[in-house]
Amino acid sequence: EKWKQLKIDKDKLQNELKEACTKVQELTDKLYQSESLNNNLDLSKLNADITSDKVAAQRAITQNHQLKKEIEDLQEVYVKMSKDKLELVEKLDAEKFLNRELTIKLAEIEDKSNDLMPKLMAKDSEMIRLQAQCSKFEKELEDKKQQVNELIQEINLYKTELVKAQEANVILNAKFTKLEKAEPANDDEIVQNTQSEHNVMKCEHRFLASDHGQNELTMLSIEDAMLKLQERFLNKMKEVADLSDEKQKLEHIVMQLQNETDTICEYVALYQQQRGILRRREEERNAQIKFFESERERMRTQLEGLANIITKLSEDNKLQTLLQEESKREDVFKIHRLIANIKNNHFMNPNKQYIDLEAFHPCAWCSGKLIDV
Repeated sequence: EKWKQLKIDKDKLQNELKEACTKVQELTDKLYQSESLNNNLDLSKLNADITSDKVAAQRAITQNHQLKKEIEDLQEVYVKMSKDKLELVEKLDAEKFLNRELTIKLAEIEDKSNDLMPKLMAKDSEMIRLQAQCSKFEKELEDKKQQVNELIQEINLYKTELVKAQEANVILNAKFTKLEKAEPANDDEIVQNTQSEHNVMKCEHRFLASDHGQNELTMLSIEDAMLKLQERFLNKMKEVADLSDEKQKLEHIVMQLQNETDTICEYVALYQQQRGILRRREEERNAQIKFFESERERMRTQLEGLANIITKLSEDNKLQTLLQEESKREDVFKIHRLIANIKNNHFMNPNKQYIDLEAFHPCAWCSGKLIDV
């Protein structure tokens, strides 16, 4: 009976075991089914997330390439700007050096011009006075020449009269000698001829005596007049020679004054030419400064726009996971540093003037204001 009871119990337990195994199998199947369903749901979600992450990563990679390209462009622009800046600084230094030399030369020319202006005015007044004096001397010289010509005419007239008187005196002396040497032919004739000739001789003698006295007086007066005329002639010739020397001296002084005036005019022309060169350099410099300022404003605007774009990209939530990497963060920091360096550049920042343009003046005396001469 116990055996049967145990056998029944055994069969019952086996049935219950089978049922339990069946239930376990069913539960296992249900579990597998539920796990597979859950796995399918998680996998689809994971695939969707992976796809979204891939798209975001691709977008981030594309943006990263663009940022790298923009960084390279900015680096090239920065290098080019640095080279241009160095060239401009060298050109400006050369212009400053040349301008200093021109300023020194211009100052020397101005000093010479300031020294020469009173001399020029004095020379002009002296030249006017000497020209007036020269004209006066020329007039006096013409008057003296006219007086000398009149004296020469008087001397020639007196010489002609003297020659005529000398010829008449010679003729009378010859007649008188002839009468004294003549021999008488006979006594009566001699007496008559002697008396008649004596009377004639007396008359002629009286005439010759009176004429001879007059001739002697005339000769003396003519000689005195000749001496006086000769003395006056010599004095006039001496005055003419003195006036000629004075005229030559005045002409030489006038020529020197004209040469000095031409030299001063050349200095003034050189001064005006140097002024024109400085004025043109100042205009070119102002035009270059305006061009550089406009280029600086344009590049600063572009850099500000680029900085805003990079800031917006860095604030994107989808890119935060990508930017968590160390290399990506370094790239972003490099971009920010490069933009900050470019903004703080002396060429880009108007508040920092590497080139002291405000203190630059083309002339130490006019303070940058050009004057016209």
